[in-house]
Amino acid sequence: MKNKLKLYWYRGLLTTLTVLFVLSGMGKVLCRPDQVELFSSLGIPKTLMILVGFTEIVLGILLQIRYFVKLSIHALITLMVLASLLVGAGHGLTQMIFPSIIIGVLIYLNHLGQQIKNNENVQS
Repeated sequence: MKNKLKLYWYRGLLTTLTVLFVLSGMGKVLCRPDQVELFSSLGIPKTLMILVGFTEIVLGILLQIRYFVKLSIHALITLMVLASLLVGAGHGLTQMIFPSIIIGVLIYLNHLGQQIKNNENVQS
C-alpha cells in the first residue's frame, strides 16, 4: 500500500511539473510581453528565448514518457540551475526562489522515482 501511495504521489508531481513546464514554455514560444521583457533585461535575445521555450515544452512532455523521465528530470535540473543563476545575477537573490524550489522538487522526484524502481525490482 505504501508503495502504491508513493507511485500516485510521484505521478501527480510529474503531471503537475509537465503542466508547469509546458505552459511556461508556451509563454516563451508565443513571446508573451512579460517573458520578452525578462529575457531582454537579462541580455538574452528573443530567438534564444523561443529555443528555451521549445526545450521546456519538449522536456515537460517527456516527463510523461516512462523511458525518458530520468533524462528529462536531469535536463530540466540543468536548465533550471542555469535559469536560477541568470535570474540571480540579473535581478538579485530573491528572484532565485522559484527556480530553486523547482530544482528541489525535480531532485526529490528523481529520488522518489529511484525508490519506486528499487521497490519494483525487490518485489519481482
